[in-house]
Amino acid sequence: MMETGTKLATKDGRVIGNAIVLAQKAEDAWLIETDFGNVATLSASEIDAWFYVGPVTDLTRWLHDRELVRCVQMT
Repeated sequence: MMETGTKLATKDGRVIGNAIVLAQKAEDAWLIETDFGNVATLSASEIDAWFYVGPVTDLTRWLHDRELVRCVQMT
């Protein structure tokens, strides 16, 4: 079972980038965000097919760092 903040390492960077689990949307539906900023809802089997499931990270810090990157890109 995955938790919010679980790191997802891509199995094939040509298909999708690395990602992080933002939230559980349903029993078998997870909201993820890729390192490129794309957001998707995937099932556990889709996550298994596209990613290596890694450890849980500090989601609050990760989101803060993403916001800093967005701010820098806007200047």
